[in-house]
Amino acid sequence: MTLITGRYAHEHGITVDGAVLWQGSFKAKPSPLSTIGRSEALPRLLKEQGYLSYQSGRWFEGRYASAGFTHGTSERGNLSYDKPGFGLDSVKECTDFIDMAQREKKPFFLWYAPALPAFNYHSRLVRSGGKVVPDRINKNQKFILDLGMNDYYLQFQAPTGRGDLTQYYALIEWFDEHCGKLIAHLEKQWLRDNTLIVVQSANGWVSCRRRGEWAPRTKGSPYDGGVRSPAIYSWPAKIKPAVSESLVSSLDIVPTILAAAGAEPPKKNIPGMDLLPVMEGKTSIDDRAIFGETFARDVANMENPGAVLLKHWVIHKQYKLILSYDRKEIHVGGNKNSAKTTLPELYDLISDPYEQNNLYGKLPKVYESLRARLEAFAG
Repeated sequence: MTLITGRYAHEHGITVDGAVLWQGSFKAKPSPLSTIGRSEALPRLLKEQGYLSYQSGRWFEGRYASAGFTHGTSERGNLSYDKPGFGLDSVKECTDFIDMAQREKKPFFLWYAPALPAFNYHSRLVRSGGKVVPDRINKNQKFILDLGMNDYYLQFQAPTGRGDLTQYYALIEWFDEHCGKLIAHLEKQWLRDNTLIVVQSANGWVSCRRRGEWAPRTKGSPYDGGVRSPAIYSWPAKIKPAVSESLVSSLDIVPTILAAAGAEPPKKNIPGMDLLPVMEGKTSIDDRAIFGETFARDVANMENPGAVLLKHWVIHKQYKLILSYDRKEIHVGGNKNSAKTTLPELYDLISDPYEQNNLYGKLPKVYESLRARLEAFAG
């Protein structure tokens, strides 16, 4: 919902995937919870600029038309994970849409969101013609697990007997292959140079050995294992290749795409920023702060999201502050972590990237500065 509206969960009201207990969602068929119909969603705003748009794959907001998409795969309003499927079929539906837009001489927006990677999808990969785990991944599993991880995370992902992890990396390769075919099609149609591509990933879980449980500082948590992921923007005609450590947010996607398309922004201001001037080298965001919030994953309150708020966090430069809120009898997912009030948490993300050393009480000026920013954000 945030990716398609450019708004925080406390603004759009959606804090859970669907109307079902999270622990049972892999078995049940949850009903969508959505406020997309009353939002100025990205496809609707692009439509006013003459764009055709296509929704493919993972989509939890009901029928595609509710968000303003002109075409899509989510027809009946149920949660859509992998329509129109995996493999070349899903790619072909997208390339057919691109070709249709070209015939009609219309600009286009493509939402391509296959549910990849995911542990329980490996068997579907094989049935759909995907590759089995490449030998080089099997042979280098220990290297993969050690890359960027410390003992805290390795206790949840021990190399011994974890063939599912190599399957997971195979799914990542499969997703990469899908994207490569889409890019090749754009190149074949002489569209690549003037097409903005944005890649944004969810974090997923650091899984434990027992099915249905996960490490506590991953998806659903305010720690970097749960909220930090890379963002890729590519537009050959406008953006020179570069790597940046600047703080950006998934909320920046909507204003950046709208600016690239020459479309009008929503009537109500959105909190993200247009990153094009930054990527073109025209301005700097070195002093920027970014904010976030986490909510109970098994309780929904669309009209009052604050009732299920668990934590607020802010990052400015190297420091991160997390403030907790008392939500008794509400737990964050399968590991039953209680979301009771705790002390503020202050971390130096440069020297302590795994957020193990709470500096609260040791850096009072840093704490007060970040707290003031967070209180201004929370209103």
